[in-house]
Amino acid sequence: MTNFTFLLPLLWTLSCVRLTLCRFHSMAVQAGEDVTLSCTNLSRLPSHISWSKLADGGDVSCISSMTSSESRAVLCDGGQSNKYIMTSNGTNIFLNVKEVNLLDAGVYICGLPTDEFQGMYNATYLRVEGDSNHVSNNLLILILGSVVVFLLLV
Repeated sequence: MTNFTFLLPLLWTLSCVRLTLCRFHSMAVQAGEDVTLSCTNLSRLPSHISWSKLADGGDVSCISSMTSSESRAVLCDGGQSNKYIMTSNGTNIFLNVKEVNLLDAGVYICGLPTDEFQGMYNATYLRVEGDSNHVSNNLLILILGSVVVFLLLV
């Protein structure tokens, strides 16, 4: 995971060479919280805007899209209606992710897609913290409880 964290911004920067505009952000959130990702609406013209997610394995999946910043968002095949809400105020495009967990970690891309690549976009690396500690603590309690019960029976 550490190599991925350092390699991703480098690869992202190199990919920006072909692009008109790009911005990269990073943020951390606690598991179970809601988070709102935002990107600047780089185009003042009506155009297709989408949020996609790049996961650790390199898979890119569309989450939600709008035909313009004033239109209503439509969920893509990979989007979950109770998980993601895409909105816009004309200047910024937002993606609200409800109750994040470890599976929500990854790079979220907001952009204006063209035939060959995301023409203008923002990317946010979302790091989810706390969930693995919660699981580890519960596992430790379960193991210690089992040992106590075993010792009481012996």
